[in-house]
Amino acid sequence: MTPLHTYVNDRGLYGRHGFAALDWQCRTLLDDLVARIAGGDVLEIGAGEGLMSLWMLHAGARSVTSLEPEAAGATDGIGARADAHRRALGLADERWDYRGDTFQSFETDRRFRLILSHASVNHLDEPACERLLDDESARRRYIELFGKVRGLLEPGGMFICADVARENYWARLGRPSPWAPEIEWHKHQEPETWCDVLREAGLETESWDWHFPFYGARFAAPLWRHRTVARCLASGFVIRARHSSAP
Repeated sequence: MTPLHTYVNDRGLYGRHGFAALDWQCRTLLDDLVARIAGGDVLEIGAGEGLMSLWMLHAGARSVTSLEPEAAGATDGIGARADAHRRALGLADERWDYRGDTFQSFETDRRFRLILSHASVNHLDEPACERLLDDESARRRYIELFGKVRGLLEPGGMFICADVARENYWARLGRPSPWAPEIEWHKHQEPETWCDVLREAGLETESWDWHFPFYGARFAAPLWRHRTVARCLASGFVIRARHSSAP
């Protein structure tokens, strides 16, 4: 079986830094939770072609379920790429369950030790996400969605939510951020807002911090974890929330 680092590097699957960047990105998102996924089942919401899911298998997860609904446009053909990864790496279906399901339609009897949502939380319901601060029904919608996350977690299981915040200094200037030119900022929310909604759904935030996802800038991490600096970049953040005892 081809090792993941060799497979990623030989095919140029994660930019010019290859597996080193993928490994750094995943370890930064999970922080001290990396060891906890060993031997556990993991769910990734919005998995793309599955490189982070494959990394979690590499890090010791017993199994990973990856959700990525394919659509014409940006995700067209992404399932075929994931299937090519599976064949090349010789992974059995019971270890990597890659599905074209939406999170809303996903059903399983399995409970997960960790659920990862990377750059996908606003896509769970974009209209509701946009109206979250002004419309009680939109807030209830996300409480319902996060309640489903909670229901899929083992007791004490963790939900990792990484996205970009609503506020960005480039957006205030009416210009796209050089680090995230495609972002439509009004379709996102601040990390504090998400923490409040997560709490209402029974998920208690253990930690959150600003996150700049570029491996080449990793040595400046203490600087870009400040709010002001983050808003000059891509306004990225990561929240780590635990399944609490009461909804």
